[in-house]
Amino acid sequence: MRRQQRELFPQIFTWRGQEYQVEAVERCWTVAHRGRENQVEGYRFRVRARRQGDGPSHESTFELFQDAQAGAWHVQRCAVGED
Repeated sequence: MRRQQRELFPQIFTWRGQEYQVEAVERCWTVAHRGRENQVEGYRFRVRARRQGDGPSHESTFELFQDAQAGAWHVQRCAVGED
């Protein structure tokens, strides 16, 4: 997962071996645990992204989660009804 240096928003990610370019960030929010002194668990982004590569491009909606503790990113494609 690559990010702009000055911004938190993701630009490009890989899902199932395909590279996607983020076209728009539709929503972003912070995930925190109240019982742990509001410790930030991570950041969640709902994005519209377009598949890159040789074949036809295809736009889909994804939820990306940046785990603040592990420094890892997780990608989940939104169901068709959620697009």
